[in-house]
Amino acid sequence: FRDILKARFKLENLSLRSEARLRRAVVKAMSVLSTVTQSHVEVDNFVDGIDIRDVITRGEFEGLCDDLLSKLSSHIENALKSANVDPASDFKVEIVGGGCRIPSVKDVITKVTGSNQLHYNLDSNNSVSIGASIYGSLIKYSGPLDL
Repeated sequence: FRDILKARFKLENLSLRSEARLRRAVVKAMSVLSTVTQSHVEVDNFVDGIDIRDVITRGEFEGLCDDLLSKLSSHIENALKSANVDPASDFKVEIVGGGCRIPSVKDVITKVTGSNQLHYNLDSNNSVSIGASIYGSLIKYSGPLDL
């Protein structure tokens, strides 16, 4: 999105502050696009007094993310493989985080896992705690048990 704006407004270099403001506006727009089909991206005094006011649709956003979405399926397949989970078996898919609300991300997860229903029961803090606990127990008991 940054490159599109740089070309549209004929900008050469962006300061770190301008990039940070743009990043905040885009993250906000991404959150809005998870529930509606279009969002406004607004950055006041972006560069040299230029105010950015633009509308992005969910389709445009997903088009910008196509390369990332294509990589997502291979990451999910690798995670299932390393966990020795057969995609054809019956298992529950629990997704966590803001990016998981994006419809195209949900579609990729559903397609790769074959799950009919995705679950959103955990919040981010709980999922990190549970994952760390499971990982810690795997590390502790991966060798012979000394009882």
